[in-house]
Amino acid sequence: MDKPKLIILSAISFFLGMAIAGAGAASYFHQDYLSKSIDSNVGDAESLKTQSENLEDKKIPKPPVSIIVAGRDLEAGNYLNDFIVMKREISEEYNASYYVPASDYEERIKGKRLNRKLRAGDPILHNFVD
Repeated sequence: MDKPKLIILSAISFFLGMAIAGAGAASYFHQDYLSKSIDSNVGDAESLKTQSENLEDKKIPKPPVSIIVAGRDLEAGNYLNDFIVMKREISEEYNASYYVPASDYEERIKGKRLNRKLRAGDPILHNFVD
């Protein structure tokens, strides 16, 4: 083979070899990048799931509600008035439909007769008055 063709053939072989080597390196580094990216995204997804579960566990507290309770020890037959009852705030989760809300005191039980004994602090229920 003459020298100019040999030089051209060598140059083509060299550049072809470099292109193949470059493609192999790019493929290797791309694969490494993808595996690290996938691993970090899996970790992020697990982290988000954990954060979501933690948020579900933390419920937003509801505001307290006021109920009517005995202000002192009361006997059956006492008439309910402002001097023997008081308001107490309780958590919404402990509220029950049979407790008398403070907003209902004036119209529902004020001036009515108590039909059982209560100790100071006991909640007054709707069925405790006649």
